This record gives sequence, C-alpha cells and structure tokens, in this order.
Amino acid sequence: MKQFHSLLILVTLLFCTVSVVLASQMDEALQAFQAGDLPNAIEIWSEEATGGDREAQYILGTLYLEGTGVSPSYSETIKWFQASAEQGYALSQNALASMYFFGRGVPKDQTLATSWWLLAAEQGISESQNNLAVAYRDGDGVPQDPQAAIMWFKKAAFQRDVEAMISLGGVYHQEGDSEMAYVWWSIASSGGDETAKKNVEILNSRLTPDEIESAQAIAKKILYRFNE
Repeated sequence: MKQFHSLLILVTLLFCTVSVVLASQMDEALQAFQAGDLPNAIEIWSEEATGGDREAQYILGTLYLEGTGVSPSYSETIKWFQASAEQGYALSQNALASMYFFGRGVPKDQTLATSWWLLAAEQGISESQNNLAVAYRDGDGVPQDPQAAIMWFKKAAFQRDVEAMISLGGVYHQEGDSEMAYVWWSIASSGGDETAKKNVEILNSRLTPDEIESAQAIAKKILYRFNE
C-alpha cells in the first residue's frame, strides 16, 4: 500500500502549474515559493484556501501535514484536504484517503479511505488506482475481489506504475494465470526491477516454451504501446 508522499506531490504540483494560466494571487504565491519566500507564499495560499480555491486548500493541507513553514497539525491537514476533496480535487481525495486508511489525525476507517481512493482513481490518479487495487486484493475496506483488483492494478500499470505491474502479476499468478503474470513481471523487469526479474526467472522454469513465447509477445505489444 502506497502512503501519501506529500512534499513530492506538492512540489510537482507547483512546478507543473507554471505553464498554466493561473489566477494572479496563485501565480504570485508560486513565484514567492520559487524565490524562497515561504511566509509570503503561505499567506497568499491561506487567503485563497479560505476563499475556496481547491488547489490552495490542497497545498495548505500538505504544508500542515509536513510542518513546512507552519506548525504540524493533523486537524488543519484534514480540514483543508477535506474541503478540497469535496470540491472534487483528485490529489486531495487521494491524500485524504491515505489519512483515513492509516488513521493519521482521524479514526482509522478503511471503508471511507477506499471511497475517497475510488473518486481519485476514477480521475486517473495512479497511486489511488494502485491503493484501491490493493484494498480489493486484500479485502481492506471493500469485499475481497480479485477481478476488481486486476482491473485497478491494470489501470495503474498502464500508467507505468511498476509497483502496480508487480502486484498485477501477483494477482494473476494467484488466480492461476501464470502466463499473464509472466507478461507483467517481464515488463516490470525490463525497467530493471529486481523483484520482477526474480519472478520471471522462477516462471521461466515452470512455463512451457510455447507459454513463454506467447507471454513475451503480449509483453512486447504492451511495451510498444507504452512507447507510442
């Protein structure tokens, strides 16, 4: 299960928004952040978050979670993630789900966590897709459902999420489809993942030459799709 890596997502969000047309206040906050003027950036984000800007709410929640420029506060983190998530902001939905799943600042509630992950997963957040798939695989917060796990792992895997590829291969293997397990483990191993390489080596001794050839052909098609 992936945990929410808040600072990384925050920085990614900020730098990805440079090329987007922003409201002047949010643009000013970003410029202040990039210039190292965190107090000014936080003041602007606080004003925008209070005014209902969902991205500012997410950023503010992240700062309170990490204690960056402010005193760490789970209550403020939850407050701002919740406000943003309720406005449909996928990154906040993903973050809020993790807070509930691990019981950080709120009572642990895996059912509520999976409901928020579902909303973010439907918007294409690969981390949410992966975590939702894990929940379905293990029966955490949702009924255990290998086929639902496969569906969500596959969505994340097609976004080049290596952890999802390995887990997808694992579910296929558990369900008796070692050929498809080989497919996804070989794709993950092509990027250098050592766990996937070891799994492929094991299956090389268990599958027939025809099965291996078939799996390699499927993997080649998927890799070609990745490189289009």
